[in-house]
Amino acid sequence: MINRLLTLLFLFLPCISYSQCDLELLDVDFVQGTYTIAFNNTENCGGTGGPDGVAEIQIAFQALDPENDCGAMNQGWAFPSGITIPDDNNHPGWIYSATSQESNNNWTNLYSDEIDPPYYTGEIITFPLYNQYQLDCVNGSFANNLSCQLQDALQFWIDEELSIQIVIWQISYGPTMYAEDGGWAEVGPLGDGTSAGSGIYDDDNFLDNWLIYGPCGEPFPEVIIDTIYVELPCDTTYIELPPDTITIVEPDTLYITEYDTIIQIDTLPVPINWYFYDTTYIYVELPPDTVVITDTLTVIEIVSDTIYVELPPDTVTITDTEYIYETDTIYEVEYIYQIDTIYETIIDTIIEYTFIEIDCATGLPCSDLGFDECDPLTVYIPNTFTPNNDGVNDAWEVILDSNCWTDIILQVYNRWGDPVFESYDPYYLTWDGSNMGDGYYVPDGTYYWVFSGRKINSAVVEELGGHVTIFR
Repeated sequence: MINRLLTLLFLFLPCISYSQCDLELLDVDFVQGTYTIAFNNTENCGGTGGPDGVAEIQIAFQALDPENDCGAMNQGWAFPSGITIPDDNNHPGWIYSATSQESNNNWTNLYSDEIDPPYYTGEIITFPLYNQYQLDCVNGSFANNLSCQLQDALQFWIDEELSIQIVIWQISYGPTMYAEDGGWAEVGPLGDGTSAGSGIYDDDNFLDNWLIYGPCGEPFPEVIIDTIYVELPCDTTYIELPPDTITIVEPDTLYITEYDTIIQIDTLPVPINWYFYDTTYIYVELPPDTVVITDTLTVIEIVSDTIYVELPPDTVTITDTEYIYETDTIYEVEYIYQIDTIYETIIDTIIEYTFIEIDCATGLPCSDLGFDECDPLTVYIPNTFTPNNDGVNDAWEVILDSNCWTDIILQVYNRWGDPVFESYDPYYLTWDGSNMGDGYYVPDGTYYWVFSGRKINSAVVEELGGHVTIFR
């Protein structure tokens, strides 16, 4: 009896068949930003849409190298937008789209009911590829996230002349398809293209779950821009224009801005495999604008005049005896502005001062007294000194009566003509042997000096020269 039951059971088992999950990636449009999946069979696909539907779908992308047998580029990436993909994760080189799922806050709720999961056998659905969550990708907080920058990353691979492989990476959060089993993931948790025992891919017919574009596969869609001229029937177009705007920014200046240009762009579908963007221009002849100015523009008269300025007399206080040998010139400039013309009036006042030496005791001119306290003119300049900090002859000093000299110039040079000391102060003509006072001292040797100056009551410049030797 038992043998008969076993025989009947074995006879019945071959008649039992199980439906298998079968999805197919039909198309990826990089220009329009879409991808299309055919749900050939959604039985036993697992996930929240099961047992007869599928809810969770994720798409992934990787670059292939045409110069290396179209091999997968399992590496990290740094894209122009600033997004980076590390090379030390489980699947280096792959980037992913957002996963569809049955959730109130999932991106699929932002689109038509057709895109909202679950999906069932026989459906063919076109999904958005870029910015699936419709984020603010300019100033939003996700502007530098892959959700906003996926298009930039794919375009970078296209510009680098690489190929792109697109796969249905996961179905119902199941494992992906590993290269060890003939799939696409060459590096996995074990580092060798295997899934580390995490399960098998839900679609046995996985060979139609990927597409390759570029030099290693189908050519990328190309955008062709052309102009098609379409003869349209006559029509009458009434356009209400805004009132003219008159802006007066300055007296006498009138700006009239008018906006009379209308461009209408029509897009005509062309039933071929390329993309055409056709532009149709409709030119509308408008009546001339009429500008009516009701306001009266008053130009304020600008009168130019000459302004005379009375200057106070210069005040000169003489406490002893002072000599002035140059003529002082005082310039008074008055500018008068009128529109774009500049009038410049220069009033020159020249005052000459003549001074006579007066004896403070008698009040008589010194020339009448017959003496000059600065005669004879004497200057004492030593020819050696010993700057060794012993308190004796540590500085070289030009000795003169500072009350009798002006316009003093004292300069000392080394044998190569480089200055090592200079002074223009009749009260400071002392050199300590340093190089231009920077704290570094010159070596022993002979140095050359030049002295020039003018006696306080003379216009003649006296010039002297000589040498000084340093011993330490």
